[in-house]
Amino acid sequence: MSGVATGKQDLTFWYGTTGDVPVVGDWGSTGVTKIGVFRNATGAWYLDNFNNHNYLAADQTFVYGSPGQTPLVGDWDGSGTPKFGVINGPTWVLNIEGTQVYHSGIDTQFSYGNSSMQCLVGH
Repeated sequence: MSGVATGKQDLTFWYGTTGDVPVVGDWGSTGVTKIGVFRNATGAWYLDNFNNHNYLAADQTFVYGSPGQTPLVGDWDGSGTPKFGVINGPTWVLNIEGTQVYHSGIDTQFSYGNSSMQCLVGH
């Protein structure tokens, strides 16, 4: 929704519920960025794998994190595949393995910043 005429139309649609936090990533590594939400009340992620802007039973749903945490998406290991993480105050928890389950010794947890700062993930 850049406001720049590209010949493509901008889209407006609903996905998720009030209080969900929007996330984006190339779910499935297809080369297309897709949408998803982190349900802040439960720590559940809902990813629109089929890029149809509707939740389907076949879309990916999992819990990673806890209620009230801030969701993150990034390529934590340089593999080209988006992975998940959460921040709670200065504590970052990154799913390096990409399994949507925290595995001690594989995934990483560390402190960076403080609770008054906002996170930023970039490439």
